[in-house]
Amino acid sequence: MRIDNWESALAKYIADSQGLSFVWGENDCTLWAAKWVDIATGSTFYSEWAGLYNNEAEAQAIIAGSGKSSITEMIDERLPAKPIPRIGRGDIVMFNGAVGICEGIKSVFMQQSGLEYVSTLQCEYGWGV
Repeated sequence: MRIDNWESALAKYIADSQGLSFVWGENDCTLWAAKWVDIATGSTFYSEWAGLYNNEAEAQAIIAGSGKSSITEMIDERLPAKPIPRIGRGDIVMFNGAVGICEGIKSVFMQQSGLEYVSTLQCEYGWGV
């Protein structure tokens, strides 16, 4: 269940993320989205994974060590899958292997170059928050 005023919290989170750098194990796409889930719901997804890896190879090793074959499977274990046409603002999405947050018709992703936006309908997977 989301917190009261989650819409304002989402707008603030994305605004505060402008200018942040992509950092593996701290502020990569998955952890950036996980931090939003924590803000929205009070979960501890971010703290479970933050600081455990420093590059993509180490992140992949954690996924393999979990018995899952992909980050998609790991997210499936924690959040309910939703078809993309039913994804709404504040839900989690995936596009080309990157995990992001739906803002409505666009979804936002933490990338090496900073925040990037993609049409939500182009996303391949989605999860409810």
